Amino acid sequence: MNTPGPGRWALALAFALAFALAFAVQLATLAGCGDDDPTQPPVTPSRLVPLGLGNYWTYVDSLVTSTGTYVDIDTVLVVAMRADGAHTWFELQSTFNPSIGASEFMTKSDSVFSLQPTEAPGGQVAKVVSLEYIRAQDTDTSTYNSVFGGDVLLVKSVTALNQTHTVPAGSFTDCAAYDYEIFPEHYREVLKPGVGILSWDVRADSSVYGPAWSRTRVLLGYDVSAP
Repeated sequence: MNTPGPGRWALALAFALAFALAFAVQLATLAGCGDDDPTQPPVTPSRLVPLGLGNYWTYVDSLVTSTGTYVDIDTVLVVAMRADGAHTWFELQSTFNPSIGASEFMTKSDSVFSLQPTEAPGGQVAKVVSLEYIRAQDTDTSTYNSVFGGDVLLVKSVTALNQTHTVPAGSFTDCAAYDYEIFPEHYREVLKPGVGILSWDVRADSSVYGPAWSRTRVLLGYDVSAP
């Protein structure tokens, strides 16, 4: 997989920091875990990722390469929904994981699935249903198969965390970390049930594929009040 190019990043670091400061007052009211402040956005722990029309998550997205650091602000917004048999698919503007290219997600049996495009024989584009996130049981590590980019089968591991995970949107407990690798890249996503993805990290060590680089997305703000 090629290193993302700096040209894809529209905002410089100074601009992003200024943008984040503008949200300072708003962020002071965003949810941590276990707080009783009625001004905080509601959290529904029974839903692993609260997909609902109009819900959104705003992230600070940082890319670090040998040429510098590039920062952007990205909002994942649920813009549409459609029924497909017994399941409801939610279409997102942008995506939690920029690497997979999926824009539609659904929940089933307390797990979250994506619909990823892949090239079928003959050059036609087909869509593959992939298991993205499962709920961790207690403190046990669980492994499961997932699809990356529509055509790469990989193994993800999920571990329940006992420590607090802090991002600009707040501090959260009872989170789960999802880890997987596609050489030379190492991935970790941290999810808070009832809120969604708190952070997404990818790190590539220096290899025959190119110099080392890393990319991080951290939750800046969110609204998951829609059912």
